[in-house]
Amino acid sequence: MLEQKAEEIRAGLSATRAEVVRRQDEPQDIGDCLQKSHDEWLFVNQNRIESELLREVEAALHRLEEGDYGICQSCQAPILEERLEAVPWASRCVRCQEAQPDMDLVE
Repeated sequence: MLEQKAEEIRAGLSATRAEVVRRQDEPQDIGDCLQKSHDEWLFVNQNRIESELLREVEAALHRLEEGDYGICQSCQAPILEERLEAVPWASRCVRCQEAQPDMDLVE
């Protein structure tokens, strides 16, 4: 499941999406400029979010290889199976995640 998710994210980060943003006609007026700028901003931010998610998924794959998958990286307690089913790349248990909500924003 993690490998499939990683491939899905990599495909989403492909140059095809960048080409769509680049191919837009040159802006004719201020409205076109604003729309193009907004589209570029959305593209950059979506890629940033997806890149972070890919790092989380790849880290989970590494934990799986190392035998640490399903163990909270903060308190070393087992992560509930239900959490791993919902967020397979989760690196922390619910309690630790709630204690530090600014970490693992993708979860």
